[in-house]
Amino acid sequence: MLDRFETNTGMAGVVDMPVLGDEAGLGCAGGRIVALREARGLSVIDLATAAGMIPDHLRAIEAGLCPTISERQALAAVLAVEAEDIGL
Repeated sequence: MLDRFETNTGMAGVVDMPVLGDEAGLGCAGGRIVALREARGLSVIDLATAAGMIPDHLRAIEAGLCPTISERQALAAVLAVEAEDIGL
């Protein structure tokens, strides 16, 4: 998603911003990941470490940031579900 802004010099600029699921109309399954994680008794740190990502990034995904295909695959492997069950 491109976000337009104005600088302090009055010049317009464009920044490439991450797309959250709700903004893109995709519903990126952050809530589904939370439910699966909690059902398995995993903390954010446990799941993030096992999936090869930092906990803050997993928190962002759980809050609505769309995971990449490889992130969905890694999360699905740890959670013992199909990648399609993680979203999209």
